[in-house]
Amino acid sequence: MKLFEMKGQLPEEAGLAELEFTNEAESPGRKKELISLPADPQSEFFSLQDGAQFLFRCTVLDNSDRYSPKKESALYFGGTDEQPFLVRAEPEAFPYFVLGGEVGFYEALKPPLIKWLEGLYGRERTNRQGDIFAYSLPSQGHLFSRTPGGWWIYMLERWEANGANINLSRCEEQLFGTRHVFRGRKAVLEVDDISAEFTLGEGVVEAPDHKPLVLRGPHLFQQAAFLFRPQEAD
Repeated sequence: MKLFEMKGQLPEEAGLAELEFTNEAESPGRKKELISLPADPQSEFFSLQDGAQFLFRCTVLDNSDRYSPKKESALYFGGTDEQPFLVRAEPEAFPYFVLGGEVGFYEALKPPLIKWLEGLYGRERTNRQGDIFAYSLPSQGHLFSRTPGGWWIYMLERWEANGANINLSRCEEQLFGTRHVFRGRKAVLEVDDISAEFTLGEGVVEAPDHKPLVLRGPHLFQQAAFLFRPQEAD
């Protein structure tokens, strides 16, 4: 709903987050619990999860070309997860909300590989910390297999095995260059046929504003889809 249609009844909070609509904000931003949103009457606000989260569509200035800045449509997703957050999403995510509502939008954020694994082994194996997904893989049997959808999966007898293209190592590193830090055992599964690699891990993932995510057994890591700048996700 456009802000001018809300007739002055703008929300003041989204879960633990305090919302501020102001003409001083050129683009949405967050400082601790305070989320500032541009008060342009043409901007759109959509409540999610009974007000705990929201989508916000607005126009922002693209300064990528300093000689010719231009305005562009932007989509923001924010509110409260474990703590207040705000992240810019790709505009292409919005049609999933229009067509599928909340369920459609949240499902669109889930990485395709995670959804595919859920179809094989169930949704209950999915873990999430903010924009990082970790799927608990079966410890024996077929870890991956070739499918009509194009996913390739290799076979591991057990997690401890050093199979083809599997190298186990202990590490402490940022996942996908984000602020989520993984500590534990890691294996990078290289799939030469499609020039891709998948990261598997067993250990702990920690990040600001989130409880530690303890992972026992092999988990496959993926980052949420439709993030505008994935490494800067809140």
